[in-house]
Amino acid sequence: MMVLALFAVSGTATTTLAADGAVDAYLPVADATLKSSYAKLMEQENISSTDKLFAHRIDGCIRGSKHKTIHAVQDRGLPRGPEYPTFVFVSEPNHDDMQLIQKAFAGRHLYFLDETACRPDACLLSAEKGYSDICLADGSGSPGENLPGLRQDFWSDLLKLFGL
Repeated sequence: MMVLALFAVSGTATTTLAADGAVDAYLPVADATLKSSYAKLMEQENISSTDKLFAHRIDGCIRGSKHKTIHAVQDRGLPRGPEYPTFVFVSEPNHDDMQLIQKAFAGRHLYFLDETACRPDACLLSAEKGYSDICLADGSGSPGENLPGLRQDFWSDLLKLFGL
């Protein structure tokens, strides 16, 4: 049992933004303009939305003086079990327009890469999906659907599965 505990706490290069459902990584979208922008983009993609939008924003890597902000948005009015419709938008500083880059169903936990290096082949932000996770975006603000997620905490999930 001690060996399993050591594996569970061994270091990774990720940070979790929510743990065991106690903390939600997303915040309710209170800004009416931002909420309207998200809803309009979803409508353009023929996605119906409730008014229960929650979001988490993270800065992508910086190249020169340009960087992108990655917006992970969940529609909490349309749950599918413990997962919600999750939309990933990117925006550039001083630009009002956002672009939808990915759609998925994901849980409330988010994981992000602790390193700030611009690596287009590495996931920057991933989200809980079942007993694993999916990559939402890479560091340059591109879709991460073909990249492995950041979570490498298999042992904690295994312990939870067996009720230990």
